[in-house]
Amino acid sequence: MDTEGRFLSVLPTLPKALLFLPEGEENTTKVAEVDVNRLGQLFAGQIYFGKVPAGKEAALRERHAVPCGDGALLLFARDRQACLRYPGVLGTSGVADWLRGFVHRPGGVSPVTPASCDFVFNHLPPAMTVVVALGAAPAYYAQLAQVTPDFKKDLCFAHCCGTAEATELCLQLGGETDVPAEGGRILVVPSAKGTGRATAVVYEGELSQGALQGFLARFIVDTHDVARLTTNNIDTFFQKELHRPKLLLFSSHLGTPALYRKLFKKYGKAVSFGIVNQDKGLQEMFNVAKIPFLMSFARTGAKPGAFQSRLVEDEVAAFVRALAEPGQ
Repeated sequence: MDTEGRFLSVLPTLPKALLFLPEGEENTTKVAEVDVNRLGQLFAGQIYFGKVPAGKEAALRERHAVPCGDGALLLFARDRQACLRYPGVLGTSGVADWLRGFVHRPGGVSPVTPASCDFVFNHLPPAMTVVVALGAAPAYYAQLAQVTPDFKKDLCFAHCCGTAEATELCLQLGGETDVPAEGGRILVVPSAKGTGRATAVVYEGELSQGALQGFLARFIVDTHDVARLTTNNIDTFFQKELHRPKLLLFSSHLGTPALYRKLFKKYGKAVSFGIVNQDKGLQEMFNVAKIPFLMSFARTGAKPGAFQSRLVEDEVAAFVRALAEPGQ
């Protein structure tokens, strides 16, 4: 394995930043006014940094079009499918600002552009929903990222400034709408990695904090309870804990049946329980012709198993037990 291959293989879950040292800078961590140690502290646990000494690794420099006497910073995706070059003059502050556009900050708002969007999405946890403020963001927007532990854990808040860039990003995400010069727009992309990228949802409601917070809560999936599922959060449900069995009850009622909640209390630590209340869209998605209907998935991506008997306690309990305790 060559030098680049070894570097990219370290900490495979992280993107990598590789700094090529210019002539005369090989013995210092401050390279062309870039403080590598400081960047490592700022992005600890988010980006892994490396450097190429001046005059060394000629083949590597040639591969990435970095002349021997020059300095450059390259950012590699963790899957190695994307490699981006820092476009400005190398300096700690400028590089840090640029790198912030490629990482998720829980409880904060990440800057995002049409150029960085795919990179950011591909490095998010698979079940995370992305909220993007396009153009002018509401004054309370940053506060939303910290409203509840679930918002901090399950939602990535991003902001794209500038009307032209925001409109381009809106179209790129499937919003199919222009971003007004005043007022901006809010887009939600459920489960960014899901089944490909889910279709973006344009928020059309009142731009008050309470209204937007209530809307975003629909995309949260609480795996510590029976999850209420809609077309907004179904991808998130399946992307959370990929290898955990999933159980879906399609119900004609608005509440959760007592038997289903009883089974959740018994098997909820081993199985993710979801309920679909009167949602025609999800019925069509899963080809459910008649409700109530119970189906299971041994893991995300597995073929569904359908409960074919009567919905009586002993038989339903046996079906759920077989899912929670396979081979028992």
